[in-house]
Amino acid sequence: MAYHNDATTTRDNHRDDPYWSRDQGRNSHPTKVPTQDPHDPKPRNPKRRQDCRSESSGHRHLRLERKHDRREKERDAVVNGTAVPPPNAGPNWAKNREAALIKYARNTRRRHKKHEKRQRAMQKGEVEAREASTSSSQDPTPTTDTSAREDKKGAEHEKP
Repeated sequence: MAYHNDATTTRDNHRDDPYWSRDQGRNSHPTKVPTQDPHDPKPRNPKRRQDCRSESSGHRHLRLERKHDRREKERDAVVNGTAVPPPNAGPNWAKNREAALIKYARNTRRRHKKHEKRQRAMQKGEVEAREASTSSSQDPTPTTDTSAREDKKGAEHEKP
Protein backbone atom coordinates (compact mmCIF):
# COMPACT_ATOMS: atom_id res chain seq x y z
CA MET A 1 0.00 0.00 0.00
CA ALA A 2 1.39 3.39 -0.93
CA TYR A 3 1.44 6.01 1.80
CA HIS A 4 0.78 9.65 1.09
CA ASN A 5 3.68 11.80 2.21
CA ASP A 6 3.17 15.51 2.77
CA ALA A 7 6.85 16.19 2.11
CA THR A 8 7.60 16.94 -1.51
CA THR A 9 11.04 16.47 -3.00
CA THR A 10 14.13 17.12 -0.92
CA ARG A 11 14.96 20.02 -3.21
CA ASP A 12 11.67 21.70 -2.27
CA ASN A 13 12.25 21.01 1.42
CA HIS A 14 15.65 22.73 1.38
CA ARG A 15 14.83 25.59 -0.99
CA ASP A 16 13.98 28.06 1.80
CA ASP A 17 16.14 26.45 4.46
CA PRO A 18 18.93 28.83 5.56
CA TYR A 19 20.74 26.03 7.41
CA TRP A 20 21.10 23.75 4.38
CA SER A 21 24.11 23.97 2.08
CA ARG A 22 23.92 22.94 -1.56
CA ASP A 23 26.57 20.23 -1.38
CA GLN A 24 25.24 18.75 1.85
CA GLY A 25 23.94 15.24 1.29
CA ARG A 26 26.37 14.37 -1.50
CA ASN A 27 29.76 12.76 -1.11
CA SER A 28 32.34 15.40 -1.99
CA HIS A 29 35.00 12.81 -2.82
CA PRO A 30 34.97 9.06 -3.61
CA THR A 31 37.03 8.33 -0.49
CA LYS A 32 34.49 10.12 1.70
CA VAL A 33 31.85 7.44 1.47
CA PRO A 34 29.67 6.73 4.50
CA THR A 35 31.25 4.55 7.15
CA GLN A 36 29.48 1.79 9.05
CA ASP A 37 31.40 2.29 12.31
CA PRO A 38 28.98 3.85 14.85
CA HIS A 39 31.89 5.08 17.03
CA ASP A 40 33.75 6.82 14.23
CA PRO A 41 34.47 10.40 15.37
CA LYS A 42 34.24 11.66 11.77
CA PRO A 43 31.58 9.45 10.21
CA ARG A 44 31.59 11.08 6.72
CA ASN A 45 27.95 10.14 6.53
CA PRO A 46 25.80 12.81 4.91
CA LYS A 47 22.66 11.53 6.61
CA ARG A 48 24.27 11.87 10.02
CA ARG A 49 24.52 15.62 9.56
CA GLN A 50 20.76 15.79 9.22
CA ASP A 51 20.23 14.13 12.60
CA CYS A 52 17.66 15.91 14.74
CA ARG A 53 19.99 15.92 17.76
CA SER A 54 22.41 18.22 15.98
CA GLU A 55 19.60 20.48 14.79
CA SER A 56 19.14 23.76 16.62
CA SER A 57 15.80 24.32 18.33
CA GLY A 58 15.08 27.42 16.26
CA HIS A 59 15.77 25.51 13.07
CA ARG A 60 13.51 22.66 14.22
CA HIS A 61 10.71 25.10 15.00
CA LEU A 62 11.00 26.71 11.56
CA ARG A 63 10.93 23.29 9.89
CA LEU A 64 7.81 22.28 11.81
CA GLU A 65 6.15 25.61 10.97
CA ARG A 66 6.80 25.00 7.26
CA LYS A 67 5.35 21.50 7.60
CA HIS A 68 2.27 22.98 9.27
CA ASP A 69 1.85 25.46 6.40
CA ARG A 70 2.08 22.63 3.85
CA ARG A 71 -0.54 20.66 5.75
CA GLU A 72 -2.87 23.67 5.88
CA LYS A 73 -2.60 24.02 2.10
CA GLU A 74 -3.24 20.30 1.71
CA ARG A 75 -6.31 20.51 3.95
CA ASP A 76 -7.69 23.38 1.86
CA ALA A 77 -7.14 21.29 -1.26
CA VAL A 78 -8.86 18.25 0.32
CA VAL A 79 -11.85 20.35 1.40
CA ASN A 80 -12.12 21.98 -2.05
CA GLY A 81 -11.81 18.61 -3.76
CA THR A 82 -8.69 19.63 -5.71
CA ALA A 83 -6.33 17.27 -3.84
CA VAL A 84 -5.20 14.21 -5.76
CA PRO A 85 -5.56 11.02 -3.73
CA PRO A 86 -2.56 8.71 -3.52
CA PRO A 87 -2.59 5.47 -5.52
CA ASN A 88 -4.77 2.70 -4.05
CA ALA A 89 -6.70 5.22 -1.93
CA GLY A 90 -10.03 4.07 -0.57
CA PRO A 91 -13.42 5.75 -1.03
CA ASN A 92 -13.19 7.59 2.31
CA TRP A 93 -9.71 8.94 1.63
CA ALA A 94 -10.71 12.62 1.67
CA LYS A 95 -12.67 12.35 4.92
CA ASN A 96 -9.92 10.36 6.64
CA ARG A 97 -7.16 12.66 5.40
CA GLU A 98 -9.04 15.76 6.53
CA ALA A 99 -9.54 14.23 9.99
CA ALA A 100 -5.83 13.40 10.19
CA LEU A 101 -4.85 16.92 9.12
CA ILE A 102 -7.17 18.41 11.76
CA LYS A 103 -5.51 16.20 14.38
CA TYR A 104 -2.03 17.28 13.19
CA ALA A 105 -3.09 20.95 13.33
CA ARG A 106 -4.34 20.53 16.90
CA ASN A 107 -1.02 18.99 17.97
CA THR A 108 0.91 21.69 16.12
CA ARG A 109 -1.10 24.41 17.85
CA ARG A 110 -0.32 22.83 21.22
CA ARG A 111 3.38 22.55 20.37
CA HIS A 112 3.44 26.15 19.13
CA LYS A 113 1.86 27.41 22.36
CA LYS A 114 4.56 25.57 24.33
CA HIS A 115 7.22 27.13 22.08
CA GLU A 116 5.83 30.62 22.67
CA LYS A 117 5.67 29.98 26.42
CA ARG A 118 9.33 28.91 26.41
CA GLN A 119 10.29 32.00 24.39
CA ARG A 120 8.47 34.29 26.84
CA ALA A 121 10.13 32.55 29.79
CA MET A 122 13.55 32.95 28.18
CA GLN A 123 12.91 36.65 27.51
CA LYS A 124 11.63 37.11 31.06
CA GLY A 125 14.74 35.36 32.39
CA GLU A 126 16.98 37.61 30.31
CA VAL A 127 15.12 40.69 31.56
CA GLU A 128 15.39 39.52 35.18
CA ALA A 129 19.09 38.78 34.73
CA ARG A 130 19.61 42.24 33.24
CA GLU A 131 17.68 43.87 36.10
CA ALA A 132 19.68 41.90 38.66
CA SER A 133 22.97 42.92 37.08
CA THR A 134 21.94 46.60 36.95
CA SER A 135 20.68 46.59 40.55
CA SER A 136 23.88 44.96 41.82
CA SER A 137 26.00 47.49 39.94
CA GLN A 138 24.02 50.37 41.54
CA ASP A 139 24.35 48.97 45.08
CA PRO A 140 28.08 48.59 45.86
CA THR A 141 27.51 46.68 49.15
CA PRO A 142 25.08 43.83 48.55
CA THR A 143 23.63 42.41 51.74
CA THR A 144 23.20 38.69 52.17
CA ASP A 145 20.57 37.65 54.67
CA THR A 146 21.10 34.01 55.59
CA SER A 147 18.86 34.07 58.67
CA ALA A 148 15.72 33.59 56.57
CA ARG A 149 17.29 30.59 54.90
CA GLU A 150 18.29 29.06 58.25
CA ASP A 151 14.78 29.64 59.65
CA LYS A 152 13.33 27.87 56.66
CA LYS A 153 15.65 24.89 57.18
CA GLY A 154 14.75 24.74 60.86
CA ALA A 155 11.03 24.85 60.06
CA GLU A 156 11.40 21.84 57.76
CA HIS A 157 12.96 19.73 60.50
CA GLU A 158 10.38 20.67 63.15
CA LYS A 159 7.50 19.09 61.21
CA PRO A 160 6.45 15.68 62.66
